[in-house]
Amino acid sequence: MTDATLLRVERLTKRFGSVVALDQVDLDVAAGEVHAVLGENGAGKTTLMNVLYGILRPDAGKLVWRGQDVRLRSSADARALGIAMVHQHFMLVPALSVWENIWLAHPDRPRFRLTRGRARRACEELGRRFRLDLPLDAKVEELPVGARQRVEIAKALSRRVRLLILDEPTAVLAPSEVGDLFDVIRRLTDGGTAVAFISHKLDEALEISDRITLLRRGRILARGRTGDTERGELTRRIVGADSVPSADVPRARPASARTLLTVENLSSHAGRVTVRDVSFELSGGEILGVTGVDGNGQDELVRLMAGMERPGSGRIRLGDTDVTAAGVAERWRRGLAVLPGDRAREGLVLDATVTENLALREFGAAWARRGLWIDPREHARRAHELVDRFHVRVPSVDAPAATLSGGNQQKLLVARELAANPSVLILHNPLRGLDLAAIRELRRTFAALRDDGRAIILFSTELEEVLAIADRWAVMTGGRLREADRPDAELLGAMMLGSDLS
Repeated sequence: MTDATLLRVERLTKRFGSVVALDQVDLDVAAGEVHAVLGENGAGKTTLMNVLYGILRPDAGKLVWRGQDVRLRSSADARALGIAMVHQHFMLVPALSVWENIWLAHPDRPRFRLTRGRARRACEELGRRFRLDLPLDAKVEELPVGARQRVEIAKALSRRVRLLILDEPTAVLAPSEVGDLFDVIRRLTDGGTAVAFISHKLDEALEISDRITLLRRGRILARGRTGDTERGELTRRIVGADSVPSADVPRARPASARTLLTVENLSSHAGRVTVRDVSFELSGGEILGVTGVDGNGQDELVRLMAGMERPGSGRIRLGDTDVTAAGVAERWRRGLAVLPGDRAREGLVLDATVTENLALREFGAAWARRGLWIDPREHARRAHELVDRFHVRVPSVDAPAATLSGGNQQKLLVARELAANPSVLILHNPLRGLDLAAIRELRRTFAALRDDGRAIILFSTELEEVLAIADRWAVMTGGRLREADRPDAELLGAMMLGSDLS
């Protein structure tokens, strides 16, 4: 790492109406270093990075790039300087192939005489150079979340990059993919590129970063060299409390032994991964945790259970009712709630307001009507109630969901689904991208629902998350679901790789 300052931010301030998102923030990033920016959801991390990338303009303060004051009017200005950003929510064209998406960002794209074959080979070389596993001819809409993240990284690296901004880059990656990403980051910093690394995962930030800056409510809370930072103290300062979230959620005796969800010999060939003969039962008062490397059939199984896809064979029952042929709405009416893995694409309507998103499930409910008319005041009242109950930080219930941080978008989704008092919950990476305080809060929420007699199936690529929350444990690999007889990390890790430990 060198000591040459590449970017300096001085007294940066950004407001959204009455909300001060950034309050006189000072920050500097040196060439050849990884600078981790940490903080709870809504702390201002993504807002700060959007200012550095030219997406947002600050209300006060200045940016100094390689010793010169700069004004970024757009992301094009930032890219011209050598700044690239990989966003938390993907900026891809789903209907185009992987190489076409990369080529859209490639600096040689305006050379119209370049053939498609040569353009594809350029993308292939890019993937080879940075050791990114890229299915170049696959359409982006067909890819699992982890693969789409690699496409975003490849897009950013297609230009000459001096500063690479990574907004929650590991949130969608399997553990093995995180190591590959860190290898890419280290090769970049060895060549003098600076990396601004936003993450809620402290272990990863401590492993990869040279310096750390903490933000809270738009202000700098602390900063320093990573080697001088103690993990426990760092955790307490981020959360703002002396206690650290426990890895263990207190277990209570199941409130009900009744079987609430039954899956029998479920198979499907409709997705990218074939679901093969999956069977299990789930009773009230327990959580089944399912882990596995991303892309082993979890997405497909969730869609089958939610009613988004029809199985080729097998049966699904909610209680005593066969819902195999039922759609999403019918299963929801019978007590099934689903938190999808991609909240931006499948869970929320980002352009709609907080109130409108909370009303999606119950728009025509009797409590929200005045005679034959929908009463918007009742929906607004309901929105205020749910926002307060689930601690969703919003500037207003009339604000678009897109203006919320990723963690608060997830809380909004949880609030909507749990408002209907479901008996069975399907959770697909529900804690992805959340800070420690939000993780602790949602873990307790899920534990309380379990103790109240609900049946929960948790899909997560985070092995530690499954071990911390679940009462039963299973692994998906190659489209098959296999249960483990004990909560042993080494055993589950071996099963994820397709083997067992005796």
